[in-house]
Amino acid sequence: MRKITDSLYDNFCSEVSLLQAWNLVRHGSHCTTERQVFERNIDLEIKKLHHELVSGHYHHSSYRHITIFDKKRREIHIPHFRDRLVHAALFQQCFPFIEHRLSRSVYSGIQNRGVDLALRRLQKLLQSHDNVHVWHGDVKKCFPSVSHEVTVSALDELFEGDRWRRLFETLLVSFSPGLPLGNLSSQIFIHAVLMKIDRVLFDFGLDKKYIRYGDDYFVVGSSDDCQFASQSVIQFAQTLNLQLHQKFYAQPPIYALGRFVSPYNIRLPHQLKNRIFHNLHQAVMRCNAGEISVKNLASIYSSYRSLHTIPTDRHYYDQLRCILLSSEPMS
Repeated sequence: MRKITDSLYDNFCSEVSLLQAWNLVRHGSHCTTERQVFERNIDLEIKKLHHELVSGHYHHSSYRHITIFDKKRREIHIPHFRDRLVHAALFQQCFPFIEHRLSRSVYSGIQNRGVDLALRRLQKLLQSHDNVHVWHGDVKKCFPSVSHEVTVSALDELFEGDRWRRLFETLLVSFSPGLPLGNLSSQIFIHAVLMKIDRVLFDFGLDKKYIRYGDDYFVVGSSDDCQFASQSVIQFAQTLNLQLHQKFYAQPPIYALGRFVSPYNIRLPHQLKNRIFHNLHQAVMRCNAGEISVKNLASIYSSYRSLHTIPTDRHYYDQLRCILLSSEPMS
């Protein structure tokens, strides 16, 4: 496997690349004071950042962190605006090369794949076996658990050149322990580490029997396949100082990526659907009372509808439509 050469570093830290990164970042950020100060002297700031990256004097600032609740509590770490340009430029220049090296069984963070295709692939694997068994493994506290030493070692297998290593060490040392959840560079870092586990499954002939989404692995096959995957992956993960939660399924449905998946059906959990129906009903009532606009209501409806884009649960769509049109839930 050819490595990403040192020559690409010049493309990454060029002023053109940093301007493209700025254009990407500014469309996805609030107009903060920090951003306004940076953009007030944009040409000078870009030249300064370029010089720091070329000379090896770039230093990453500390992170600001926020807590969100997306099914579970998550700590999101947000870099300063100028640091976000570095992450974005690194991602734009390097991720296409990383993506090319990823297994076709990986579905997260890749254009034209995503969770829906991962669920469809998992469903096809379930359909292809009569006496199906499934092993599900996910890395415990994945981002906080990945050490800097393991990350640098994994990146050394993909990148060559002292400048790349110096940059990665600078980015990694700015956050501890583990990797920050919330910036683009972490997608490169975590893929580099988990690719090593992908390679274990590939080497043992399980490449067509598994999918990976994020740090979740699903192996579908015989009981022996699942037991072998469990032993080999857990044993190898220990060499990376990682631990895995695991669960075995002797028959579908299986709970995967927030859905219940069986050979011919993919559905949301009932508790989640009921909460969605209740929230949409409340939003309709607030719209009728003039508390929110029709545009806001349409946005809420669209977000709930897109949450379940695989059309095997018609009742979910019918219920959403009925609530929206009548403001009364179906019985």
